Amino acid sequence: MIPSDIARPDIFAALSDDFSESDSLFYIDLWPFIPPLLLVSSPSYAVQACQANELGKPDALIPFLRPISGGDSLFTSNSDESKRGRSLFSPGFNSSYILNQARHVVHEAEIFVEVLHQYAKQGRMFQLKEATLRYTIDISGLMTMYVESNPFDDLEINEPVPGIQDFNVNEVITR
Repeated sequence: MIPSDIARPDIFAALSDDFSESDSLFYIDLWPFIPPLLLVSSPSYAVQACQANELGKPDALIPFLRPISGGDSLFTSNSDESKRGRSLFSPGFNSSYILNQARHVVHEAEIFVEVLHQYAKQGRMFQLKEATLRYTIDISGLMTMYVESNPFDDLEINEPVPGIQDFNVNEVITR
């Protein structure tokens, strides 16, 4: 049984637990929403699929990732192009390097928390997606390319998010 509060990334891991007698490979078909997926729940098979045989990344990634990356990227490229991109970024994901950069990450987190505080002080609903995406990309850029992007400088904190109306908790409680 899958818990009702499970996070999306953990769903496939939970599903694979139901197939413990399998060879750690199974299909899940969610048609018509997405094409069938081959789920790989074994590290050795994952290495075979992603590294040893260089199987291409699925085309389904492109429409999802292109708006975030602005075009083709490390996440959608294959073969030599993908290897070249990975070699550029790999040092930024080395565990000892990441530990040495903790103070920078904490500093960026403090800025992010301040942005959230400014939103909260306004007493309005807002979409967390844009601020969180900017924060995530900022940390990734800082860690892998040594670039601080100041992602919140142009974020209009005082402007309401289009499509979201002001929300007053007291009105809801007194209804």
